[in-house]
Amino acid sequence: MYTYYSIKKRCRFNISTNRKDNPNELKVCAVKSYGWRKTVQLEVVCTKHVVFHLKCGVEAFILLGVVLITTVSCGPSVNLPPEKPYNPFPENGATNMDGYKLKLSWSARDPNFFDTLRYDVYFGESPSNLELIASKISSSYVELGGKYEFLLKNKKYYWRVVVWDSKNEYAEGDVWEFTTAPNYLPRLSGSPTPSNGATNVPVNPVLRWDAFDPDGDALTFDLQFGEFSPPPLIASGLTVKEYRPGTLKYGTKYYWKLVVKDSKGARVEGPIWSFTTEVPLGEIKWKYRTSGYPSSRIISSPAIGSDGTIYVGGLDTLYAIRPNGTLKWWYTVDGQILSSPAVRSDWTGETVYFGSTDGILYAVDDDGNLKWRFKTDGPIESSPAVDFSGNVYVGSADGYLYAIRPDGTIKWGFKTDGAIYSSPAIGLDGTIYVGSEDGSLYAVGSDGTERWRFITGGGIYASPAIASDGTIYVGSRNNYLYAIYSWGTLRWKMPIRFKSSFITQSPYSSPVVGADGTIYVGDMDGYLWAITSYGTVKWSYKTGGPILSTPTLGNDGTVYFGSGDGYIYALRPDGSLKWRSTFYVTGGIRSSATLAADGTMYVGGLDGWLYAIYTDSFGLATLNWPKFRGNIRNTGRYGESY
Repeated sequence: MYTYYSIKKRCRFNISTNRKDNPNELKVCAVKSYGWRKTVQLEVVCTKHVVFHLKCGVEAFILLGVVLITTVSCGPSVNLPPEKPYNPFPENGATNMDGYKLKLSWSARDPNFFDTLRYDVYFGESPSNLELIASKISSSYVELGGKYEFLLKNKKYYWRVVVWDSKNEYAEGDVWEFTTAPNYLPRLSGSPTPSNGATNVPVNPVLRWDAFDPDGDALTFDLQFGEFSPPPLIASGLTVKEYRPGTLKYGTKYYWKLVVKDSKGARVEGPIWSFTTEVPLGEIKWKYRTSGYPSSRIISSPAIGSDGTIYVGGLDTLYAIRPNGTLKWWYTVDGQILSSPAVRSDWTGETVYFGSTDGILYAVDDDGNLKWRFKTDGPIESSPAVDFSGNVYVGSADGYLYAIRPDGTIKWGFKTDGAIYSSPAIGLDGTIYVGSEDGSLYAVGSDGTERWRFITGGGIYASPAIASDGTIYVGSRNNYLYAIYSWGTLRWKMPIRFKSSFITQSPYSSPVVGADGTIYVGDMDGYLWAITSYGTVKWSYKTGGPILSTPTLGNDGTVYFGSGDGYIYALRPDGSLKWRSTFYVTGGIRSSATLAADGTMYVGGLDGWLYAIYTDSFGLATLNWPKFRGNIRNTGRYGESY
């Protein structure tokens, strides 16, 4: 505790004494000052009437012209009685006070800093005949109860507080008075239903509350309710203590408030309460049918723009869908869109890049207008990657990995010995990793030169994933998952069946990497594998069809993926089933899901529908490589914000 002394930068305190029993008690103390780094001399003497007791060696702090001094005792001193109480509530002479369970309060202090105070409280209808209602209480308030719980209306009452210190010195307070109101306020009592802050509330709730009037007056209620705070008025003059707001939205926070009125015009406003409705995990929030149904199918994996727009390819058209499931715009090309779009933002807005089997890489602005297109000599099933400078990297079936400047001109082309269906991934140092049908994983510098080449012995259709330690994980059609050091040598490999004689178009399931380094990948036998960073199996989960989609990792550790059996699965980090979608997708799922910050999952189906699905993962995992293309923008770049 500190006592505040207002002084100048340099000062001298002199406290005189009339004590004759100890003439040696006069002491001069050097006080260390920190505020201005100056030494202040403080002359201190304990006196009969001293309030703040100091001794030599005490530290003082000068700050903005104020010295802060730790108070300590300096020898025997005389105890002073407490000061009489002040600052009463109700204020002295107050009128129109609500007399039901009235709380009386006051303030008090003692000159002797360390004394503990206790209080006697007297109350009654006559100032000369007050009744002791509380004795030696430590709190500076008391709620009236017993026979004084319900005070008579329109009546004057009196009260007084006596304050005691720890040495049995006391001070009697003044007699205060107040007059009660002719009508007492109604009350809300108990807890509401749903309780304040409740979650997982059914979407057809019944709002219930309790209220009473001390006078027994009839009550009515005005109800405010809505998705924003403060909520709007939706009902007034209610006479019952419940309300049914109808069917609400899933996973939505609602606010509500009551105003209670009695028959004499008194009103009380309650607090603003809230609750959040349940999330029907695995159920459809909305779905959007792409053109060309039933021949249309979605293999492309959605990307999410900065405003929440979902971009996805379906048959020969790129779609921009608003978060509410309505069409924003579309852009049609001359080939199929198997490539997943990538989104880049700059000061001009957002650009969406995607490839098509017509051999062209397209750049479209966020209004759906063509910015440029780049022609290759083969179909583009590879998904583009975008670096920090806006350069775009994409593979083509003509065997080249292309680097394209932000203006659409070629920067360089890197030739492999086979078609490229794999989608490139960009490391933290700018190295581009991409697989080829020639069976090799290539590491290519940002200048287009080969850094290294790792031969697997089988075509690489899947896309590499990059871990925080630089390890690159990729699957090969020789039925192995490879872990490759950043300098291009084998770390380990594990047998997993990726090859299929009946699947000819990309993508294949690509690995993802969790925050703890666990690798997740699907196989053609319908298994989802969880593998440690050392290459050992943690667990596997069997579905009813081949898994060609890439898993997606939520920020709560949930693993999401689609299967050829037509269902979407959510697994806990230990491999147990959290839920399976309540709907079936005809033809199965090859698109890889993405997760928005509000917990909505977006994924395409081979039935041509884009699905928005409820989850309780509010965004992607924030470390390593949590989804196909690494992040919600599908830029294929390690280290971009997820």
